[in-house]
Amino acid sequence: MQTKIVAVVHGLGCQHLTGRLDRFGADFLGQAMATPIDPIRVQTYFTLSVRSSGFSACPDWAARTLSQILTQAVAPFYLTDVTKDFHIWSNKKYVEHPRLSRGDGPIMEYRRWARQFYSAPPLPGQGATPKPEPS
Repeated sequence: MQTKIVAVVHGLGCQHLTGRLDRFGADFLGQAMATPIDPIRVQTYFTLSVRSSGFSACPDWAARTLSQILTQAVAPFYLTDVTKDFHIWSNKKYVEHPRLSRGDGPIMEYRRWARQFYSAPPLPGQGATPKPEPS
């Protein structure tokens, strides 16, 4: 299933994905919320909600139930797309001056803004690597 997805980043670790699923006649909202849990691992939670304007004539309880059923039907496609990115995320590395295309957006501006949330790197001998015990 193909659809156009619009991704909007809301600060660090929160991304909203919206799109139209023509096959189902529905719109969706997905969220990805990432939290670093140690220097090399990130824990990410994903949410998905799907609704159809075709349900507007239904009573609220029926529209909610139909939206839940539609969300469950679309979830495997969403999960498939998300898991395709695991390879990219697990092999990422920081590049100080990345080669960017026009479609990449204001990456460097975002990096400058994000620096305020990171602690300074440790000074040599201050926790970067343990000092050996004297013999």
